[in-house]
Amino acid sequence: MKREEFFKEMTTGLIKTLKTVYEPFVEDDLKKLDKTTSRLLGIKWVYFCSVVKRLEKVNQFYINGTPIIIFQEERNMRAISGICPECSNLLTLSVLFSTCKCLNCEKGFNFLNNEGDLTLFELPLTRRNDGYYVGLKN
Repeated sequence: MKREEFFKEMTTGLIKTLKTVYEPFVEDDLKKLDKTTSRLLGIKWVYFCSVVKRLEKVNQFYINGTPIIIFQEERNMRAISGICPECSNLLTLSVLFSTCKCLNCEKGFNFLNNEGDLTLFELPLTRRNDGYYVGLKN
């Protein structure tokens, strides 16, 4: 083995060792940072369904009295507020056509085409071990 190859193997081994040693500390720091960020932004994470539950393409949940619309795009899941951002009325959801509409200002959004004249307010969504959580303002 040449000296150059030896030093290359030594640096690779040292990097792997450092990564193995510091990985648990970094994961703990990331969890703490995530909690701190949520507190600073005033976000409370609320459980809304389990991972194993089979969901339709578009679903509506009421979490702490707030309507939340959950829809899936291929492999992504998004959460939006079920309240019209312009007139503050409830959005009417049609699961059959995958659309939502405000009956007061008559604006709508189609989830299949991702188009419409209704501006949606997106909410943070995360997946943890036991299920899905949506972030609501305190």
